[in-house]
Amino acid sequence: MVAAREHAHLLGGRGRGDGTVQVVAPRQAALGDRCSTACGSEEGKASRGGWLHTGDLGRLDHDGYLYFCGRAKDGIRRRGENISAYEVEQIIESHPCVLEAAAFGVPGELTEEDLKVCVVLRPGTQLSPEELIAYSAQRSAAYMVPRFVEFLPELPKNPTQKVEKFRLKEAGVTPATWDREAAA
Repeated sequence: MVAAREHAHLLGGRGRGDGTVQVVAPRQAALGDRCSTACGSEEGKASRGGWLHTGDLGRLDHDGYLYFCGRAKDGIRRRGENISAYEVEQIIESHPCVLEAAAFGVPGELTEEDLKVCVVLRPGTQLSPEELIAYSAQRSAAYMVPRFVEFLPELPKNPTQKVEKFRLKEAGVTPATWDREAAA
C-alpha cells in the first residue's frame, strides 16, 4: 500500500513513471498483535502513525501499478553530496547498449565514498567506459557521474532476482575496474 496521505505530492508522475513513493503497509495487517514483541525497539523507527515504513522506493505507472525501484538506504555520500543510486542506475540504464546496472559507493580516498557502477551490456553490443561516462555526464550533475566502471557478464542476484549490491560492495574496486580519475 502507498501512504498517499503523506506522499500525495509524489504521485504526480503517475503517467510518466517518474514519481517516487515510499512503500508502506498498515502495521496491524503486516504484523498483527505480534508487532510490539516482533519489532522491539525498532518499532518506533519504522512505525509512524500506524504505518510500517519499509524503506522501499517505488514508482507508479500510468495504470496505477507500483514498481519497486530500490531502497531509501541505497544512498551514496560523495564529496558532500547525497546521491541516489536509483537515479544513477536509471541514467546508465537509459543507454541503448546497457541491459542493467548497479550503482553503489566504494570507500573513497577521503572520508566519504566514491561512486562505482557495475554494468551488464545487451548481447551483441560494445561500449567503452569512456563512452558510458560521456553519456552519463550529458544527463546528470557532475557529482553523479561515476568514478569507477566495471563491466560484468551478469549482476549477482538473490532467488527473487534482486541485485545483491552487498556482494558488489564487498568486491569493491577490482583489477577489472576502470577508474575515470586515473584515465584522465
